Amino acid sequence: MKYEVFSKLDKDELKDIWLKCFSKETQRSSDWYFNGRFNEGRIVGYRLNGRIVTNLHLQKYDMQIRGQSVKTEWIVGAATLPEYRNKDLMANLLQDSLQDMKERGITATWLYPFKYSFYKKFGWAISTTAKRYVLDKPSFNGIERASGEVVRLKGSKDAEDYIGDIKECYAGYTGELTGYVLRHDTNWKHLLDGNNELNGLTLLFLDKGKVTGYLIALPDKERLLVEEAVFEEYSVFVSMMDYIWSKGFERASVLMKPNDMFMELMQEARSKVYLEPYAMMRIVDVIHFFEGITPSCDIDIAFELKDVHANWNDGSYRLTAKRGERSSLRRTDESGLQKLDIAALAQIICGSVSASDLQKLGLLDWDNNSVGQMDCAFPRQTSFVFEIF
Repeated sequence: MKYEVFSKLDKDELKDIWLKCFSKETQRSSDWYFNGRFNEGRIVGYRLNGRIVTNLHLQKYDMQIRGQSVKTEWIVGAATLPEYRNKDLMANLLQDSLQDMKERGITATWLYPFKYSFYKKFGWAISTTAKRYVLDKPSFNGIERASGEVVRLKGSKDAEDYIGDIKECYAGYTGELTGYVLRHDTNWKHLLDGNNELNGLTLLFLDKGKVTGYLIALPDKERLLVEEAVFEEYSVFVSMMDYIWSKGFERASVLMKPNDMFMELMQEARSKVYLEPYAMMRIVDVIHFFEGITPSCDIDIAFELKDVHANWNDGSYRLTAKRGERSSLRRTDESGLQKLDIAALAQIICGSVSASDLQKLGLLDWDNNSVGQMDCAFPRQTSFVFEIF
């Protein structure tokens, strides 16, 4: 079956599938997506008997991977009508979408899975973990507050006087990370306007007129879902949360990067902290992907790569690079090489695990010298991403 690239003429039918397949979606949130990001994405899928039965949306993002900008596409809204499920339609579409991305020069793709085990079968790997706090007002007892004021924004128009400071906060917060979105003006506009359209809270903390933190959250019944909290000092975060408590919210679920340390300041033992899998990543075109990757030290290593769902990646390779220079991955005729799975390679490059971590887990069987080279060239890093769409 040949996949089809859908157009704006299919918008109503695609939106209907979205609402039928995603139980948590509301008319308001689907309106926001289909009136905005939908128009920028590439939607592929299958049509049977004149009816769209399965589809997925590809949205462009520039991602930072080990200090380099990589052009990627995120898969969102992957859905099959209930009566057409269990027929391998989505499995086939995922493979078709990989071919489609490769032909258009996309080297890597991300998604948030409905089920991790499903996407693992097709070469995706967990690239990002997140620390999630479930907090209430007593959680903040005895913690220092910052001196300044909290300002609420309603969309990108309200943010015009502050956007430079907001970008600076984001850059500072992500400076130690890998695997995050390099936001452009359009990304900021979508984020701020979308949160406002969904009746969310966008807060800034101002210290003598300068933004030293911001918070983006959506209400969910009696609690608040804080999906982005960026700040220079924890006292700023605490002060922004005080504003939330003052608006009548009793609990908040707060997403943080996996190495966040706020737990050490918490006074209330009943507060809960979870470390959860978050985003998944897949390498689409391994040779061109490595053209944008810079290792931390010299490397010269050969391996046999296995990728059963993107067979253009299958084969034997030699990876070479000097520290601080772009790497080179070339095919080789060498035989008897150590084996590597495409998902394991993605995790190593993203920094979520190291080669030695995979060795300990029994997911890699290499000699110590090769593992040491990979650990030096691609050490574990903190990988984190905020974006939803």
